[in-house]
Amino acid sequence: MSEWTLKKLSDVVELRRGFDLPHKQRESGPCRVLSAGETVGWHKEGPIKGPGFVVGRATNLGVPTWSNDDFWPLNTTLYAADFKGNDPKFLFHLFETLDLSGYDSGSVQPMLNRNYISHVEVCIPDLPVQRAIVEVLGALDDKIAVNDRAVLVARQLGRALFRAAAAAGPVRRIDEIASLITRGVTPTYTTAEGMVVINQKCVRDHWVDLRQARMMERSGARADRVLRRDDVLVNSTGQGTLGRVARWIIDKSDITIDTHVTLVRFDISAVEPACAGLAMLEVESRIEALAEGSTGQTELRRDLLSAIELRLPVHQAQHSLGLRLRQLDDLATALTGESDRLAETRDQLLPLLMSGKVRVRDAERVASDVL
Repeated sequence: MSEWTLKKLSDVVELRRGFDLPHKQRESGPCRVLSAGETVGWHKEGPIKGPGFVVGRATNLGVPTWSNDDFWPLNTTLYAADFKGNDPKFLFHLFETLDLSGYDSGSVQPMLNRNYISHVEVCIPDLPVQRAIVEVLGALDDKIAVNDRAVLVARQLGRALFRAAAAAGPVRRIDEIASLITRGVTPTYTTAEGMVVINQKCVRDHWVDLRQARMMERSGARADRVLRRDDVLVNSTGQGTLGRVARWIIDKSDITIDTHVTLVRFDISAVEPACAGLAMLEVESRIEALAEGSTGQTELRRDLLSAIELRLPVHQAQHSLGLRLRQLDDLATALTGESDRLAETRDQLLPLLMSGKVRVRDAERVASDVL
């Protein structure tokens, strides 16, 4: 049976402060520029050899970010300079389970002080067990990454099929082919059981992320604003978010939008809705340019949105193309759902594995059941 040993964090990993790299000095290249919890850019060189990780020092205190390759750790982070004989990915997972938010410097601007956390006690298994834990979690992460790539390919293929079909097609105004163009409801939020309401944060990269949605009281819902498959959502207020477009591609029927989002629903007698939705993605930049108002108070007028012209495939080709687009949508939805389930399993296993409460062989069995 493996031994787990209680050690100080400074005996497990050496952390050092990252380096400044102003935007004007960055030159496009293969190396990630790492901040707290995310990749914030790319640079021609990375002073730290990968694999490795950083943890947030000035924002997202203690939140780790991993890199397989050489990287540039910003000065808002601490990077792992010496793994002291431990598996690097295991230490990354260890930081995923540590709450270091209470170890800031105490100044007006919170900072994670490496000297403050050096005496934090952690329980560490021997190296073979570390590697076995990494392998279990890595199998789940790898499958999620494969799914993410497949979803991206499905989306790209849908866009390519649409562009080829619409290249020489007719142009129609949105209000000529839409049955409904309207803002959403003013929600009364609730923490109790209610109805999901989508806000601007949910609309990103042509996709609706329900993790950013909130719950509202059902009494504020309107039947015509309950989402239907092939509806299109357009962010309609605020600088930086106005103009983002996303297609609603699933059949959930208990979700609505708030007043900062415009819903466009297409008339099936006038156009194939999936084709029209792809056409709206193509004009996102033109929609963004319609913003009116002062900084922070920008709005998208419905009449301006309605007048946007969309280039569509010829009518005879729309039906078959719409069927193919929905097949790709269903594939993306299924893969995303599988990834969500895998991520949930990973998140449940992570603290149990890292504390020794679940043995690796038991975790392997759980992982094999969901893979």
